[in-house]
Amino acid sequence: MTYIKYSPAFALVFGMFSNMPDLLGLTLWNVLNILFLLWVLLYQGAPGRKKQGCCCFYDPELVLTTQHAQSMP
Repeated sequence: MTYIKYSPAFALVFGMFSNMPDLLGLTLWNVLNILFLLWVLLYQGAPGRKKQGCCCFYDPELVLTTQHAQSMP
């Protein structure tokens, strides 16, 4: 039996990257993740100095996520 872990919208977005060569698709996927996080921090996050405090928590996770990214064959 197959279980679906993600929504169909995720499959549509991720499908664009899966048809690219591995290095290009992985690089663009990581850039998209970084841009989304920056958008959240800059436009949807806390005002003023609280943003600096948030970056202390997000930066290590951002580095770990991009360094440990994988592509499935």
